[in-house]
Amino acid sequence: MGTGATRVKPEIEKTTPLMTATTSAGEAAFLILDRDFQIFLIKEKLVLESDDPEAVHDMRVAARRMRSAIQTFESFLPAAIVKSESELQWIFKRLGVVRDLDIDKEKLLAWHETTPGKEEAFQELADKLTEERKKARGELKRSIHSQRYKQLVQELSASLSKGPSSHNALASVPVIVVAPDLIEKRYKRARKIGKALTESSPSPEFHRLRKQAKKLRYTLDFFAELYGKSGEQMVSHLKGLQDLLGSRQDDVMASDHLKAIVATNGLAKGTKTVAKKIISSFSDEAKQYAHDFEPAFEDVFGKPWRKLDRVMKKSRTQLWAD
Repeated sequence: MGTGATRVKPEIEKTTPLMTATTSAGEAAFLILDRDFQIFLIKEKLVLESDDPEAVHDMRVAARRMRSAIQTFESFLPAAIVKSESELQWIFKRLGVVRDLDIDKEKLLAWHETTPGKEEAFQELADKLTEERKKARGELKRSIHSQRYKQLVQELSASLSKGPSSHNALASVPVIVVAPDLIEKRYKRARKIGKALTESSPSPEFHRLRKQAKKLRYTLDFFAELYGKSGEQMVSHLKGLQDLLGSRQDDVMASDHLKAIVATNGLAKGTKTVAKKIISSFSDEAKQYAHDFEPAFEDVFGKPWRKLDRVMKKSRTQLWAD
């Protein structure tokens, strides 16, 4: 790889600076993917060897970051890597089933800690979730041991080891030149969705913004080191919005899951009554997050963005002048 980049080793954290303004877009794409691929493999080992919910979460985040990087840098990457995004989505969804159950269990425990009593009902619901998670984890482990997964890892490893293609003229463009357009593309998509939301908007629309906000944050993460404090501040504000949207979605998903459990015929009558109270509690929380949405949205898409936009364009103009 070129002189503007730093080859990553598995033990190096993802916060280690990877690039400079003159690193090519192709090099930047490979370095970002290589870093997160290594993290992905490290977390895979932990998922197989332990039952730690954080290992599942971290492996899923690494998969999501790789998917986001492939989508962001698609024009600068070889077809083999672009094609792998759909396979990363497959394992991402398998990880997601387990992760969602972990969140449901966390929320149920948090509710129980603030609402003492109802031990039998709480335990019955907790046992249901534990049973479902055990099955989901078994499916996840079988997926990781499958030939399909092994082929994904082998193909990604082989493609990343080759480095950027010398036949792609776009890939040789300095990353500081293309970064503002890649970031702005994500920004405009998220902003358009967010501007249309109101406190009473349906849950799928909030979740749609959540997904676009994650893509924007990852794209900003890829380039934040190039823009110093303004990049870091934008990422920080965006994390606040993500946390709010994520908490709202967790309430919605946990509520829907409990509704599905209540709809089955296996619960005691008292447990169903308690479950309905929990569902109501989660629904109230979701409404509060929707109420708090507008100021959190403005914290991202107002002044912080305008400041970053000025810095990005100034940095690109300066490179051209030099």
